[in-house]
Amino acid sequence: MGMEALVLLIGWLLGGPVLFGTLLFCVMIGLSAGLVLPQYWKNNQPSAWSDKRSRGRVKSLGGI
Repeated sequence: MGMEALVLLIGWLLGGPVLFGTLLFCVMIGLSAGLVLPQYWKNNQPSAWSDKRSRGRVKSLGGI
């Protein structure tokens, strides 16, 4: 919650409103990310075989 609180403080110092929703978001975004991201990465780790096989096969986007 450290970075979220810092951003909240900077926003308040710059004159932004700090209401109930802002405080709730500040607290809940860190908690929800802390719960969801480990589960996501546990279930979506690329295998070592697919990583070795895909190297060198990335196509150019054609100058985009």
